[in-house]
Amino acid sequence: MVKEIREEILQKTAIPYMKLQLTDTKPSLFDSKVGGIGYVPRDAKIPEDSEGVQLRLLAQIDCAEITLEDFPHQGLLQFWILNDDVSGLNFDDNTLQDTFRVLYFKEPDRTVTEKEICEKVQDSSSDEEDYFPVRGCYGLAFSAGVD
Repeated sequence: MVKEIREEILQKTAIPYMKLQLTDTKPSLFDSKVGGIGYVPRDAKIPEDSEGVQLRLLAQIDCAEITLEDFPHQGLLQFWILNDDVSGLNFDDNTLQDTFRVLYFKEPDRTVTEKEICEKVQDSSSDEEDYFPVRGCYGLAFSAGVD
């Protein structure tokens, strides 16, 4: 009887998820990735904080790879953060998108090139310290599961 009750509870509380795993692939501008160069529309700038300092791409997800029911099935979801000692965290207002951004592009312009994006990047070599949590660029592989 206990086993049946346990199974019933597990079935009623099951939550689907997507497991993310880093890969050694070289992701393109439109692929899922951690670090690297993120898609930016041709007529837009790389996200900046209120002082004009560019944010850096933490992660980008190609939503077509996600099979969760309540998740977009197309477009790009991006997470940008400030390269500082708290990775863009605002202790006073953790929802204020100044030192971080969460962006979603439903239909990215696939004619935009990585070269165009690189030309928008400001030279940050004068930064005293590099706090960015990712060194390099890694692809992402997804697998569905239930918890």
